[in-house]
Amino acid sequence: MGMQLDSIEPVSKELVLAIDPGVTTGFALFQFPHLRGHAQFRSTLVPSAARRVRLVIDKYQPQHIVVEEYVIYPWMVRQQSWSSLHTVRLIGAIELIAADLKLPLTKQQALKAKNIKDKSLKQWNLYKPGKPHANDAIRHAVAYTLFGPSRIKRPARRKRRNNARPSR
Repeated sequence: MGMQLDSIEPVSKELVLAIDPGVTTGFALFQFPHLRGHAQFRSTLVPSAARRVRLVIDKYQPQHIVVEEYVIYPWMVRQQSWSSLHTVRLIGAIELIAADLKLPLTKQQALKAKNIKDKSLKQWNLYKPGKPHANDAIRHAVAYTLFGPSRIKRPARRKRRNNARPSR
C-alpha cells in the first residue's frame, strides 16, 4: 500500500481554499491532513460564481487561495477560437477578490494537480464519487500543501532564425 498522508511533512498547514474554476466550479477547504469541506456547482455566469466564491471566503476565512491556472496550450488554440473565455474571466474575478481581501493567491497549472491520482485520493479518504471538479480542487489543495507553489517552468519562446522582421 502507498504512503499515508499523515506520514508526510507538508510545506503548509494553512487553511487553503482551492478552486477548480470553470462552467462547473469545484471547491476544497483543506488544512493538512484534513479536508474541511468540498463542493461543486454550475457556474455559467461569472458574476454569480464570483459572489459564491466570496461567500465561501467570508464564511470559512481561508489563509490562502489556490486556483487552477488557465493556459491555452498550442493544441487547444483552434478549440478556443471564438470562446468567451469564461474560466479566464472567473479566475480574474477570484484574483480581484483575493487582492481586495489581501489574501495570498497561488495559481497552479493543472498538471501539478493531475499528478495526484484518484487512487491516492481514495487511499487518503479524500475522494468524492461523482464530483470530478471537487476532486480536482482537492488535488490542487493537496498539491499546494505538500509541495508549495508551482515551480513548473513554461517552455521558452522560439527565437527567429534570422534577425529579419516578420513580413506584414
